[in-house]
Amino acid sequence: MKKLIAFGAGEWKQGFRTFNNTQQILFSMDSLYFKQQLALMPEPQKFDEWLVSLNKYYTSVTIGEVTLSAIQVPVLVMAGELGRNAPLKTVIAAYKMIPHAQLSNIPNMPHPVFLVNFPAVWASMKPFLKQ
Repeated sequence: MKKLIAFGAGEWKQGFRTFNNTQQILFSMDSLYFKQQLALMPEPQKFDEWLVSLNKYYTSVTIGEVTLSAIQVPVLVMAGELGRNAPLKTVIAAYKMIPHAQLSNIPNMPHPVFLVNFPAVWASMKPFLKQ
């Protein structure tokens, strides 16, 4: 691997947030997106099973300095300023722990900034990829 671009990836401390996502909750937030995701899954009937394992993982995982400082490739850490899944302060903390990192904060954008404002994301990615 030569470079890495991470979207909305921040420092994560165990218990930072409890996850209890269900298909009903996710579809109420963005039904079109999750319908598309189900259509791409090889076994969509296992979506609920996957959610249970994902909720358990995110509730119990810690991602901090030990993990982040071990990344040795250049990293562009990107975030939507208003992201709730990975609040900006956790993204900045991760950026500071990664040895060869650059930070791109897209103002007034939510966590899925890639989907909401791709032109702004691309404007940040393009110079990083050309370096």
